[in-house]
Amino acid sequence: MQLIHPFLAWAFLLVAVPPIIHLINLVRQRRIQWAAMDFLLQSYKRHRTWVWLKQLLLLLLRMAAIAAIVLMLAQLITPDRWSATFGGKTKHHYILLDDSFSMSDQAADGRIYDRATQAISRIGARVANENNRQKITLLRYSQVTGSPASGEQNLGATPATEEPADEPPPSDHDATEAETEDADAADTGSAEAVAADADARDADADPSLEITAVGNFEEWLETKRRQADVTSLAGGPQAALDAVQQLLGQSRDEDRVVYVISDFRNRDWENPSELATRLNALAEADCEIHFISCAAFQRPNLAITSLVPTSGTRAAGVPMFVVAKVTNHSQQTAHNVELQISTEYFDPARATDFAPTKLMGSREELPTEMIGEIGPGETVSRQVQVYFPGHGQHVVEASIPDDAVAADNRRWLAVDVPAAVPVLIIDGDSAMRNAYFLASVFDPSGNVQTGLQPEIKDLAYLRDAEPDELQAYHAIYLLDIDLGSAQLAGRAVKNLETHVASGGGLCWFLGPNGDIDFFTGLYRDGEGLFPLPLDRVDLLDRFPGESGPDIQIDDHPAFRIFRGDRSPFLSGILVDQFYRPPAEWKLDPQSTTQIIARLRGGQPLMVEKQYGDGRIVAVLTTLAPEWNNWALSPSFVVVLLELQAHLTEPRRLQPPRAVGTPIQLALDSTDYRADWSFVFPDALSAADGLLSGARRLIDRQAVRPTGNEHVLTATLGGGRYDGFRSGETDVRGIYEIWTTTSAEGVDVHRYALNVEPAEGDLAIVTRRQLAAKLHPVNIHFHTHDELQYELAERAGFNWSEFVLYGLVLLLFFEQFMAYSCGYHAAGRRGAS
Repeated sequence: MQLIHPFLAWAFLLVAVPPIIHLINLVRQRRIQWAAMDFLLQSYKRHRTWVWLKQLLLLLLRMAAIAAIVLMLAQLITPDRWSATFGGKTKHHYILLDDSFSMSDQAADGRIYDRATQAISRIGARVANENNRQKITLLRYSQVTGSPASGEQNLGATPATEEPADEPPPSDHDATEAETEDADAADTGSAEAVAADADARDADADPSLEITAVGNFEEWLETKRRQADVTSLAGGPQAALDAVQQLLGQSRDEDRVVYVISDFRNRDWENPSELATRLNALAEADCEIHFISCAAFQRPNLAITSLVPTSGTRAAGVPMFVVAKVTNHSQQTAHNVELQISTEYFDPARATDFAPTKLMGSREELPTEMIGEIGPGETVSRQVQVYFPGHGQHVVEASIPDDAVAADNRRWLAVDVPAAVPVLIIDGDSAMRNAYFLASVFDPSGNVQTGLQPEIKDLAYLRDAEPDELQAYHAIYLLDIDLGSAQLAGRAVKNLETHVASGGGLCWFLGPNGDIDFFTGLYRDGEGLFPLPLDRVDLLDRFPGESGPDIQIDDHPAFRIFRGDRSPFLSGILVDQFYRPPAEWKLDPQSTTQIIARLRGGQPLMVEKQYGDGRIVAVLTTLAPEWNNWALSPSFVVVLLELQAHLTEPRRLQPPRAVGTPIQLALDSTDYRADWSFVFPDALSAADGLLSGARRLIDRQAVRPTGNEHVLTATLGGGRYDGFRSGETDVRGIYEIWTTTSAEGVDVHRYALNVEPAEGDLAIVTRRQLAAKLHPVNIHFHTHDELQYELAERAGFNWSEFVLYGLVLLLFFEQFMAYSCGYHAAGRRGAS
């Protein structure tokens, strides 16, 4: 028996008001001697007992009426004892808790996530007081979601009735180091995966509890709170709903209630067609579905949504640019946003001096970039120059002041900076005139540093080189060569195909030594290494009085120098001869081939195509000033450097890694030892985003894959323990893999894992919108603060309506008794 509004229980004291009034009236009475009253007193004594009984009954009725009013307002609930008495079913409560980083949204009364845990407390407190058997299962989104890379989902949550796995997860850490033990005993679903203690694994392995008492539930929930917090992930409810669906198949003969506790952002629920299908399946399985919203409205939030390097050449000692993007996820304009860029440089000469558990590079804070204004929903970019004097893997960090959600206010970039970028040049001209001009661009004399290292080889090198040897070159330039010889063509073409398909760049400059039949054969109907077929060498026609440049360029990264008012550079370039494709050749709109520069009259001059992961550009004239004068123009240097950066972009730029993505490294077993160390970022406090403690370390042995004894490989994250994610890469920041070479040297490989940018959009879908989108699924909607009363209403039988009927009867009877106990003078009879 309980009250929905227990705070009204004090009102039962009002029952004492009628007796108090009666006693006050007795005190106020005075005795007056009156002879005529003697006769009345004798009559009163004969009926005194009956009068007292009626007055006492009237007093009790008035007290009962006050108690009934209070009871009706407080709403009395009694358990349904019939199901417990006659062997009712177990009631199983499945709680799906959203722990994505948008739940760290700071409200006036604390984090949204704290509201969610309070809602769980209220659910547990209510169900713990019910008489029939109660069972509760808590599944956090982060436990069951798939990795961002693979999209894999876990549907195998372990129910409470099953024993946890006997064997612990693989542990290769050094037991002599306390930090390492703590790290390897990571919570499989926590954002601070490396910081949790060993009990976290047991908690996630057994997410269910059979509630026997309130204290039993409170102890279990407190353990969950200590071991889990808001993560840096951006998982939605899909995998959690799938996990519940599978658990329903494992548990029969139960009454099921599913609670989805979330902030219900537009990102997950704006187009919930797939979610509606999953929810409908739960409803058809006789599940009662409750949505509990913990966010009342959208708070303004700024996020760093991107931090990437530009397409320029990246090498030690050469300034490079990074672009940071800041997005305003709110409905108000943001003013005077401070964007701070910093770099962490790791001197390669001091690699052995670094401690794995500390990020000990040389940190430089660049001048603050002030963004004056960012409109609602707008994204603003800022390009900043950074500089690393030596080679290695260095770090760039961008940050903005904390706001509603701190997780997306910092972003990291791991930059792989080589000592120099090797470029292979092969010239078919006996005088090496083409190679001379190209090498002069890539490696000019004086103090100018391009970061490029040109290497000139003869034609036979393409045939004799091993494929791995060619992989060292980021780009290959073939200048006026003839590969038509049977001695060269087969092996050389195969080596070039391997190089480009794996992400390398290839650039052709044609000339008088070219073999038209060979290049046409290399075209292979658009599938080969040459992007178009050739017909003949032709002269560019010029007619008297005709004006305009010989070259017409497309909007391409290599031609940035020609944009805007820089077109005079084009007017000085003259082209005399070029290779013309067949008249019937047309671009296939479905292919990756595109014409990026044309001659006057529309004939192609430069053609680009995608081949595997790499890029190919063919220039249908000479590089040296033989068929044109471009090499004598100042624009030639800029275009060649931009073209080099464009060709090598696929190999240089890596896609961003999201938090939760597995990190895998494969190295040559002849060059490295098998003992590797994985270093985690500093654990971040989910409440305030501040660094807390030193970085942590896990030592692991790299393994040799079956069938490849020359490779060592190891993976961090992506694994499973008792059906749940390992959570090893659930912290945002810089991860490191420390490897030891066969010569006892140290190589450090760095990876930046950042939050999913879209999760920072705090726009909320309303209850009415959700109901319309999920129709006809029957869903009970609650807010976190009204949940207590609505759950109580469903906890048993509500007597309020019957109390109201009883109150009406009481008041009628009270009026009757009041009339009966009162004195009423007889009415006067009229004269007849």
